[in-house]
Amino acid sequence: MKIFFILIIFIIFLIFIIVRDYKIKKKKLKLNNSTPANVTKLSIDQLDQDSSNITDFLSTIDDSTNTIKGHFKISQRGVPGNFMLFVINSMVTQIGHFEVDCTLVSNAGSGFTNNLDLLISFARSGDAGPGGSSGSSGTAGSSGSGGSSGTTGTSGSAGSAGSSGTTGSSGSSGDAGSSGSSGTDGSDGLFFGSSGSAGSAGSAGSAGSGGSAGWAGSGGR
Repeated sequence: MKIFFILIIFIIFLIFIIVRDYKIKKKKLKLNNSTPANVTKLSIDQLDQDSSNITDFLSTIDDSTNTIKGHFKISQRGVPGNFMLFVINSMVTQIGHFEVDCTLVSNAGSGFTNNLDLLISFARSGDAGPGGSSGSSGTAGSSGSGGSSGTTGTSGSAGSAGSSGTTGSSGSSGDAGSSGSSGTDGSDGLFFGSSGSAGSAGSAGSAGSGGSAGWAGSGGR
């Protein structure tokens, strides 16, 4: 049921678009801007003023392999000096009409107003021909004169001084070394030296010589 309802809405919308386009563009053409230089699109009905269908003719223009598909010229009926000439860049077939992307080439006269009786003519560009062969290389041009030296650039401003680094922390003091252990006392000698032996008795000295005789005393009185 939901799908059916959506389908009905779509059909009504499609009919509205077809009727609107047909009503607006039937046997008419319209430019997307009133200023000739700003025109970028032409909308034209598939039927002309004589009710002739021009679909096949316009399709041949779009089939051109040339970058420029062709040209079209719009002029006021009976006033040929009031005209606009455009290049055809591309063309898209819409429902009941064509959308032509275009660029103004030239124009003259007072311009167009709504519901003015107009004439439009189309000219199709031929298909792009095959690429020509490469031409021979031209002779080398003479060397150009040296350019003047450029002005010296201004010196850049001095960079700001970097901030001083923080002072490193002092290393911790090493621990005092431990005292060496005392050496062991030497052991006492076990023995004293032995006494020397008594010396031998000396030999007897020789006898002294006799003393001289004393003086004789004097006699008494």
